[in-house]
Amino acid sequence: GKNKGNVKKSFAYTELECDLVPVNVLVSHYFAKEATQIEKAKRPKAVMQIGIVFTLLPLLFFKYFNFINDQIVEFLGLFGWHIQLPGLNWAIPIGISFFTFQSMGYIWDVYYKKTTSEKDFLTYALFISFFPSLLMGPINKASLVIPQIKNLRPYFDYPKAVEGLRT
Repeated sequence: GKNKGNVKKSFAYTELECDLVPVNVLVSHYFAKEATQIEKAKRPKAVMQIGIVFTLLPLLFFKYFNFINDQIVEFLGLFGWHIQLPGLNWAIPIGISFFTFQSMGYIWDVYYKKTTSEKDFLTYALFISFFPSLLMGPINKASLVIPQIKNLRPYFDYPKAVEGLRT
């Protein structure tokens, strides 16, 4: 779509890959929130675990699909079944490991009460998709980054920017 232009330039080559970041953000935000909201219910740990699995699936798919595919073909060959399963001929999306592990860490931290579930979805989305962190690391903790996002200065100080570029 037209609104995916910046995400597509930053992270991906195809529409499917472009959808990974927003879907990851939606899934991890939802499951972290649900794990805290049903705290008094019987299975908040199961909700957390399901959230981790759903967050991890795209990474496993893109990184290990061809490996698993090859193993299945080789295994079936032992029984005389010589079939050829189509493999993926795609590049692994840029930053997939970082945003996956950052999302998983967020779900764990919310579940284990190391941080609270972020109510502002856009703040959470920025935390997960913050481009410099995705490319170079490290995988950040929500408790360290989200307060910084919330306290961004609402102005641009030109003299300070120039001074910072000179040093």
